Amino acid sequence: MDVGKLRRDGPAVKAQLTDSGDALVAKADCTIHFPKHYTGGKLGAISDGIMIPGYFGIVVGDTFAVNKTPAIMTFYPETLTTYTENETEYLMLQYGAGDVILRQLSLVKNSDTLFRVYDEIVAKGNTPWYFNHTDLSALFDEALYSAGVDLKLPRCILELISASRTRSASNKVAYFRNTLKKQEDLTDKVAEVIPLRSVAFGATSTTARIVGSYFDEGVSSALVNQNDRLESVEALLTA
Repeated sequence: MDVGKLRRDGPAVKAQLTDSGDALVAKADCTIHFPKHYTGGKLGAISDGIMIPGYFGIVVGDTFAVNKTPAIMTFYPETLTTYTENETEYLMLQYGAGDVILRQLSLVKNSDTLFRVYDEIVAKGNTPWYFNHTDLSALFDEALYSAGVDLKLPRCILELISASRTRSASNKVAYFRNTLKKQEDLTDKVAEVIPLRSVAFGATSTTARIVGSYFDEGVSSALVNQNDRLESVEALLTA
């Protein structure tokens, strides 16, 4: 499947879905997409249905939309296929017009789901092809409603974390936001998203790189990315 030819259009995709009681029904042929490993670990499982957190892409024709719900959803697809995109294997669940995509829209709140999504997408930096920069800053907008978790954080903090992980595609040390010249660049330019726990690219000083976890990675990064200024923590340590 060539996902590069798909056009993002949430309203167009939503128009092809309808609620029937507590179920979600397809009005046109559609497919659900998510990384295959979601079903083989702490994120989800395959039993009589396919259970994953509600972070998936849905494709109708040549358009797609994104769902970001921190709760486990169970799918019962007509057919199931796999494909590879950016060296990651994905599952594609296929539904025809009139098929029930979700039998139950009333979902169970579970705070563990929120942490597992954070660990997968933010901490480890595993970003599915259907997520853009805006999606990454809005991953937990439904934390309280869908997972029962009050993060007690202003949204700007979560957006700052997302911005700090988004780097220039040609230089992972450079922040992506510093390469933007106009609003259109946000969607037109290609960026690289690093894991939050990345020592090689996440740390901004020599001290931070070599005194934290993953010492070998930190030393290599310190040798390659040498600082040209003294940061406040380093000034405090040398005072």
